[in-house]
Amino acid sequence: VEGGDREVHVRVNQEQAQQHQFSATEVGQIIAVAMRGQNLTRLKTPTGEIEMKLRLQESDRESLEQLKRMVLYDDLGKPVELATLADFKWRNGPQHIRRVDRQTTVEIKASLDEISVKEARKKIDSYMATYELPPGYSWGFGRRFQREDETAKIMLTNMILALILIYFVMAALFESLVYPAAIWTSIIFAIVGTFWFFWMTGTTFSMMAWIGVFILIGIVVNNGIVLIDHINQLRDQGLARKAAIIKAALNRIRPILMTAGTTVLGLIPLAIGKTLIGGDGPPYFPMARAIMGGLLFSTVVTLIFLPSIYVGLDNLKYWGRRVLMKATSDSAIADI
Repeated sequence: VEGGDREVHVRVNQEQAQQHQFSATEVGQIIAVAMRGQNLTRLKTPTGEIEMKLRLQESDRESLEQLKRMVLYDDLGKPVELATLADFKWRNGPQHIRRVDRQTTVEIKASLDEISVKEARKKIDSYMATYELPPGYSWGFGRRFQREDETAKIMLTNMILALILIYFVMAALFESLVYPAAIWTSIIFAIVGTFWFFWMTGTTFSMMAWIGVFILIGIVVNNGIVLIDHINQLRDQGLARKAAIIKAALNRIRPILMTAGTTVLGLIPLAIGKTLIGGDGPPYFPMARAIMGGLLFSTVVTLIFLPSIYVGLDNLKYWGRRVLMKATSDSAIADI
């Protein structure tokens, strides 16, 4: 804040200025002209325009004492020295002036050591809650915190859109609006597994974790589609629902476990490493841990709970058909 060059700070004495019928703005304008001069209208000549500037002579602005002894005249024509209207002090000024939303702002940056941004935010908030700022001053979290909040909202919106698009694709594949809902539940369980894994490993949910969740959704959907589609194929071949579910689970358990196992093992080096994007960017391990935790949990869900959810939704489907058929038949009888 005060790492710049030495400069003169002028504080206008409000009482003295009002007594001599000067405003703070007028005193400031006079000092600005005395220190920096004032640009005038360009002088037009036959050979072109010449820049014109009104300023004091070099000999009249060599010291601060000369500025203090500068004489002003009030409305009555009485002379008043500038030192009577303002106080002058030498001090180091700022290297640059930063403004955010038209407010002069001082930015404080810190490098975090073995602490997450979320934890740092809580500590800063608790400390500043007990710190009394001078009147007219306020504080707030910087743009990085704001960007993280905005990014979280955008990623949540994108995830909802991704789930909707996945649902429509699966509905077209299964030619049903019920079976895709069963696979949707495995996605929800996978996200829950990610948060549990983060809690167990003490990992902070960050932007890279969001990316891992998007990747996880694609993997989990594939496992669910493989199982549900095989169940429907066996039922089309004439097998009963229960027999089709058992046979499909036995046939698909190996590829599902192989997919999950190879993915998790491949991500272990990235999950325990400290590799950063570009060398100084965010780390990769939240993304790897998000995929690992969600995939492990969703694999259990796919093999154990997904068939049960499939049965429940299938019963709901047939119940809806029976209700519709009954309503249709009752309507036909009433018409007769």
